Amino acid sequence: MDNIFSYDSNTGERLHSNDIEVIAMDMGVPADEVRRLYNFVLKRFRRGARIMDFLPILASRRVKHLLYARMRKKGRGIVASEYLEV
Repeated sequence: MDNIFSYDSNTGERLHSNDIEVIAMDMGVPADEVRRLYNFVLKRFRRGARIMDFLPILASRRVKHLLYARMRKKGRGIVASEYLEV
């Protein structure tokens, strides 16, 4: 598994990987696509975060929001930078 984001620990990687798999299954989107978007969101959120414990929750919510937005616009691929105005 090639990640663009280095996780804090093996536990952190498992936690994020589990979130990614759940989102992929719930949304019917390939896990690799969700993983790329999730890592992008997580990296952005991490820059300004003071409390790291909430990052998985916030990243998951944002990824779901972005995927729903994409579904509403149909036919557009995930271009994270278009949606991320955080």
